Amino acid sequence: FNSTIMAYRGRAENTSPSVRFAMRTVQSHKGRAHRYGQTGSGKTYTMMGPPENRGCNLRALSDLFNKSKARRADGITDSIKVSVMEVYNEQIRDLLSEDVGKRKLEVRRNEHGNYVPDLTTVEVHGDDEVLELMKMSDATRSSATTNMNEHSSRSHMLVSVAVETTHASSGQRTRGKLHLVDLAGSERIDKSGATGQALKEAQNINKSLSALGDVIAARGAGQSHVPF
Repeated sequence: FNSTIMAYRGRAENTSPSVRFAMRTVQSHKGRAHRYGQTGSGKTYTMMGPPENRGCNLRALSDLFNKSKARRADGITDSIKVSVMEVYNEQIRDLLSEDVGKRKLEVRRNEHGNYVPDLTTVEVHGDDEVLELMKMSDATRSSATTNMNEHSSRSHMLVSVAVETTHASSGQRTRGKLHLVDLAGSERIDKSGATGQALKEAQNINKSLSALGDVIAARGAGQSHVPF
């Protein structure tokens, strides 16, 4: 990634950096913004937001549309595509698919970086289309009720935005990518009261967050081996 945002504070402080990623994305950078915290701390609210006060996801994409529109006068056109997936119990699920969870999806790598083959990708042109995709993904995302959170997300959700830019004057094509990540919350089992399937979900969530912490620590320390 060219840039990373670690969002620990409230949405007001973190929306602006996420929006700034939009400009970097149309400049062919790779970026990631993610929200981390304990279950019930407002991560999904920060990333999604209610209709009257939209969160980072829609604000970043709205800004991206505005910047893309402004560039057309200079002979620069952008194709903006969105995919939405969740990592649920260590499995990737396509939240825009008609048969969520029915296909086995895995991460692969090519000359453009990591990707998930057969993941549903939709070209979007404005806020209304993005809102419709967000409604679809929200309706199919895994959630449960615990003692700590009435609407507890049981998965990590990734909204991936791919931008392919064409420069009319030179014919050059460039690519940028932005990942907007709503991580599931860390969970104290004794406080959440999770049992059965919810307990399995909590264990996988905590395990994956611990692994993410190890990766970040290794990268921050400049270690030659990164455990991912």
